[in-house]
Amino acid sequence: MTLREALQHHQRQLWAIAYRMTGTANDADDVVQEVWVRALARPPRDLGAPLGGWLRTVALNVARDTLRRRRRRPYDGPWLPTPIEDSAALVPDDLPDAEARYSLKESATFAFLLALEALSPRERAALLLADVLDADTAEVARALKVTRSNAKVIVHRARKRMAAYDKHRCVPTTERVDATSTALLRFLSAAQSGDAAAVAELLADDVRFTADTGGRVVGARKVVVGRDAVTKLQMGLLAKGGNVTGIAFTNLNGLPALVAAIIPPTARHPPLSCVLIDVDEYGRISEVRYVLHPDKLTRVPHPERAALAMVGSG
Repeated sequence: MTLREALQHHQRQLWAIAYRMTGTANDADDVVQEVWVRALARPPRDLGAPLGGWLRTVALNVARDTLRRRRRRPYDGPWLPTPIEDSAALVPDDLPDAEARYSLKESATFAFLLALEALSPRERAALLLADVLDADTAEVARALKVTRSNAKVIVHRARKRMAAYDKHRCVPTTERVDATSTALLRFLSAAQSGDAAAVAELLADDVRFTADTGGRVVGARKVVVGRDAVTKLQMGLLAKGGNVTGIAFTNLNGLPALVAAIIPPTARHPPLSCVLIDVDEYGRISEVRYVLHPDKLTRVPHPERAALAMVGSG
């Protein structure tokens, strides 16, 4: 297999790794493009050896640089990952799910990607290699250009930073998918009917509301915590709502989500909005996440106008 053929063969795998490293689809696109540039400009010495591991290392290093640059730039308001559809880009065929600490699907959930934000770029790469891709210590050490003992320390440190996530892991099992779908449908129905008590009943006591606008549209500029505060905010959003022309329910990042289209868009209401939730062990909503940044909504399905029938029936 030539280098160019290897790049084509592993492209989806490289994108999947870059997305988990950066949490942003546009950044993942840029990482893969840069991997092509670097690989063709400075190919490995032994082109006869398997190239998958070498390309993975290049992708991780490019993604680390991308992540460092992004974190140096100020971001307007809370940051959320780019929602993406469940597809080959999420769990590509050429990246088999290993018997690792975290599955490929779990590692693409919003909960997991946000937990990774507490890690340094090097820790993030080490954790993905060791605990998602099931790489051994030797590969982690080669990828990070450190000794094996240092690689073990970095992985251990990264795992400690994931301790809070590990207490309430977001594993997209069939049961969790069903619970999320049920909670999301009830949340939409209660909100559309203007029933604040019904909305509150669906929320956990310590529920968190996060909206990513990137400063592009008007929205909450900080995380809102608590059942009463989130209920009040949600009902206020509906009272000021725009003209919803379609709603689609789809799987994004391994779990059910809602995408709404609004016409005409305004400073307060972007043309598309995406709502993702997490549920706790009791089926109550523990996280409400609105992605409103227009640049982050290019990978979600656009609702058809026919879907309005479901909205109107609420």
